[in-house]
Formats: sequence, structure tokens, C-alpha cells
Amino acid sequence: MASIPVDEIARRMRCDPETAVKLVLTAGGDGAFIDEDVWLNYLRAISKRLSNKKLKGGRGIIVCVRDDFKCRYCGSEKDLTFDHVIPKCKGGGSGYRNLALACWLCN
Repeated sequence: MASIPVDEIARRMRCDPETAVKLVLTAGGDGAFIDEDVWLNYLRAISKRLSNKKLKGGRGIIVCVRDDFKCRYCGSEKDLTFDHVIPKCKGGGSGYRNLALACWLCN
């Protein structure tokens, strides 16, 4: 089994190194490397938890892990959606830095 370095995770997920380290630690790696099979199983498990089909890729996973699968505004773990912190119509982007997990009521 091959190990993946954290800088490769950052490249694959298109995120900054600090976020990649958090992803690797959350998935069960040592912060510098993670076993490839463990990483793939982790991604599959998170993808199953995401209801928004548009964000099942890297952005959705990064936002969920960063926000600990809780609404960023009230802490609820039910009926989660993705919220654009700065709305797209007001110039906000679609990158993970402008996305937050929000429950249906807060969004």
C-alpha cells in the first residue's frame, strides 16, 4: 500500500496546506502522510453523507470537515446545506473559503 504525502492531498483537493493537514488527520493519517486505501475509504464515506450532489467533490468534503459536519451558525447537525457566505450575486466565489455548512433554517 502506498502512502500519500500531505502536499499531494493539497494538490488533489485544491486546498491550502493547513486544510490538507486537517483532512489527513481527520482521515486517520499522521499529519504528513496517509495510506492511499485509508484516504479513498474516507472520501467514499464522506461522499455518502453529502446530500448536495453538486458539491460531492473536493469542495464539499473540505467544507464538511472544516465545519465538523455542523451548521456554522447554530451547530445543528440536521438538514445541512451549503451556504455562500458572500452571495454569488454580490461577487462571492464558489471556492471552499466562501462556503459554509448551514442547516435549512439558517440558510
